Amino acid sequence: MTRKKLRYGLVVIAVVVTVLILFSPEDPVSVPLSEELSSTTKGARILGIDITMAQDNDYDAAFSIAKDIGVQEVGLFFNWDSIETSPRKYDNPNFAIANTYYPAHNTMVSLTITPIHTNRLVVPDDLQHTNLDDPEMISRFTSMLDWVFTQIPDLDLHSLVIGSEFDVYFGTDKPQWVEYETFFKEVKAHIKKINPDIIVTAEVTFNGLTGDAKEYAQSLNKYTDVIGVSYYPLNKDYTVKAPSVVHSDFDTLTTLYKGRIIYFYQLGYPSSTSLTSSQEKQKQFIKEVFKAWDQHASQIRLIDFTWLHDIPPEGVMECTQFYGVSDYRFQEFLATLGLRTYNGKDKEALRALREEAKKRGW
Repeated sequence: MTRKKLRYGLVVIAVVVTVLILFSPEDPVSVPLSEELSSTTKGARILGIDITMAQDNDYDAAFSIAKDIGVQEVGLFFNWDSIETSPRKYDNPNFAIANTYYPAHNTMVSLTITPIHTNRLVVPDDLQHTNLDDPEMISRFTSMLDWVFTQIPDLDLHSLVIGSEFDVYFGTDKPQWVEYETFFKEVKAHIKKINPDIIVTAEVTFNGLTGDAKEYAQSLNKYTDVIGVSYYPLNKDYTVKAPSVVHSDFDTLTTLYKGRIIYFYQLGYPSSTSLTSSQEKQKQFIKEVFKAWDQHASQIRLIDFTWLHDIPPEGVMECTQFYGVSDYRFQEFLATLGLRTYNGKDKEALRALREEAKKRGW
């Protein structure tokens, strides 16, 4: 699967698991499970939506729609090379904007900063041929994070995600997974010295967490505070699976990571008829997600739905060029992930999300 987070708006960012793990006392689960096994109220769960703008280019209006639904969290996504513009030189105004905007609206932020963006290495140019576990690579990344923290002193930073869908880039290449595990451990240790309370994790695709690479994801996730997931129930040709598949998929993930808290940083379902989908199917998927979430409320604590609005044709083209995928079905997937149309009309899926959220107290 590929990374699909786009954010056109306040923060303009182009292009925004598995086996039972036994933990030693040295590797505690940072976010404890509750005793409840299921819930029909929101409880401790967090609702998020990736906020993309409609054709009117009005972020405030889009944000207001999300807040009216009950959204508590938004995700912000940055490639490393969009922050470190030259060696140890940093320049990205979006952090300062976010530091002002989201606290004023009492909204938590999940921040993703990634050296690997799905199938692309996005480190600074001079590090393109440096191993991920090289001390210089780690030092440069942590120094960049130090600068980022100076830009967001007021932000309610709910979690920090180091790496997005990098399993697509690694495949089953064990040495690369081992390098990344070292990189992650060192970066996390640095973050915890600055802010020991922040949740630090990495985001792996559902297929990466449950498929051929699951043993490598298992090893890495010994060091994450929660299990980070991206989830789009598609076949290999980008056609959609039945909306009901979410139940077995949630069962699989929660069983494989029994005893761990799970955050879905991406979760979506396109509405294109070219992908054997429809607005009705997308609506049904949303309803099934909430039913499945209720059954696993003690483990699945956050779902960030992708996206609020469909993205424009130029955004679709930007994505396909970035990922190097020209399949028209991939384009249809990207173009119809929104819960509203690009011209600002609610799809059936948004109405369903609003209703299901309201039933549970959001």
